Amino acid sequence: MASSKARHTTVTAREYAGSDETTPLLPSSTPIPKLISKASPRTLIILVIVVILLASCGDQLMESPQTRIFESVICYRYYEATDPSKLLVGREAVGPGAIGGVAEMWCKVSPVQSKVASLRGWQFTLEGIPSLLLALPAGWAADTIGRKPVAILGLLAFPLRAAWMQLVTFFWQAFDVRMSWISAVFASIGGGSTALTSVMYVIVSDITTEANRANVFVLLSGFNLLAALFMPPLAALLMETNPWIACLAGTCLQLLAIPTFLFFPETLNYNHSPPPPIVPEPTTAPHGNHADSPAPPPGFWRALPTRSKNATAFLTRDWRILALTAPFPFLFLGGNATQLLIQYVSARYEIKLSKAILITTIRMIVVTIILFAGLPLLSKLLLRKYAFSPRRKDLNLGRLSLLFGALGWILCGFAPTIPVVIVALTISALGVGSVPMLRSFITSIVEKQHIARVYAIITVLDTLGGMAGSPVMAKLFSRGFALGGYWTGLPFYFLGSMTGACAVLIFGVNLRKGEDVCAVQDSEEEEEEAREEEVPTV
Repeated sequence: MASSKARHTTVTAREYAGSDETTPLLPSSTPIPKLISKASPRTLIILVIVVILLASCGDQLMESPQTRIFESVICYRYYEATDPSKLLVGREAVGPGAIGGVAEMWCKVSPVQSKVASLRGWQFTLEGIPSLLLALPAGWAADTIGRKPVAILGLLAFPLRAAWMQLVTFFWQAFDVRMSWISAVFASIGGGSTALTSVMYVIVSDITTEANRANVFVLLSGFNLLAALFMPPLAALLMETNPWIACLAGTCLQLLAIPTFLFFPETLNYNHSPPPPIVPEPTTAPHGNHADSPAPPPGFWRALPTRSKNATAFLTRDWRILALTAPFPFLFLGGNATQLLIQYVSARYEIKLSKAILITTIRMIVVTIILFAGLPLLSKLLLRKYAFSPRRKDLNLGRLSLLFGALGWILCGFAPTIPVVIVALTISALGVGSVPMLRSFITSIVEKQHIARVYAIITVLDTLGGMAGSPVMAKLFSRGFALGGYWTGLPFYFLGSMTGACAVLIFGVNLRKGEDVCAVQDSEEEEEEAREEEVPTV
């Protein structure tokens, strides 16, 4: 896109203050006009994709190996106390993270797996507390200060969190593994990972049109899941040598995301024209007192409740906004259930963790195909052949995705064999479109100045879902394994049931009068506008 240019002739306050009746109205030398350049949406989206790939690849590369290291430490301490004959190496010779201290096959017993699930579940809950407290302030900061500072702080939290967990497990004989929970402190930087995700979506909504927004959201989700497709098999391969290799490599990738994002411009006023020059009014201030600061507005704190009420009034004007945000806690919980899913497959079918990673990667393959081919083609079909408006298309695809997700998770819990669980994971993958489609629909019915706040609310709900849901899923996992049989899939029965209930709720949300008129014309006009802006489509 060609850069926009603005030419301003300004008179500074200092020059004005020193003028009198004989001073010329224009300054003797006009300042050189400032050119305001704006990068094209295509360039910015590509840069966002690069940053997301670096952060996600780092996270996916280290997540399963870190779980294996936690399992190794807990397993070593368990057999040290109950059956020392299972120990291959003594404490004085065992390496960092107790790797090689006990054969992995002995670590699939219920006491060890329950402790691993509980450790990870509570860690997620504790990391969610700062995210919960800071999500709305982060949204406010993104709406007022800018998107870029919030995003940079969020990116910084990732490698700090990883480094602390690696420190605790590296010196496992000096630290209790529960000390890894202190990583929650780093979630307070930038509002945590959920706030970072929210800001990234806000940035994309700043630079895309309504017709193209859902496709770009799908594109971002697709590239994010590419990391989940390729990194776990790489991690599994590295784990055969040593899980520490994958952990340290993942931290390095997350560090690279920070300097990469420094090249990104601020998008807060991306589609707004620059403000006109301000020429100060003459004042009668005493001589030599031109720099005095204005007094703070009276009654600020008394007016704060009213301002807060006004800032969230849009939520009560349209009940659909709150209804549409209801599925996000469970969608977030399902999206972050990968480690529990890997642990479930490994323990239920008694296979090594590295092989369980390869089985769950099949789901990522299906997800990637859907995001890069299935959803874009189906979206184009609905828009062009069936004359759906972008809003109707997003709403209906969101509903359908929720139904597939609910069915897939319930079948995953039921699956008695590995082939059945592969089919279940494939069906659950068909629900991946719910997040981008519902986000796009919400964005289309919310006023632009409220978008970051709505995304902040989604962040809060995501965090609440993770905080409350992770311990519940861990407890259901332990209880299911204790009961045995089909009860083993208890956490996935819960997840599928909640997703199904949300699908029923979303079927009650409909378009209002005037929101679905001229569907074909509006879609074609916005697609033409998107092509002019050179926004990449999928």
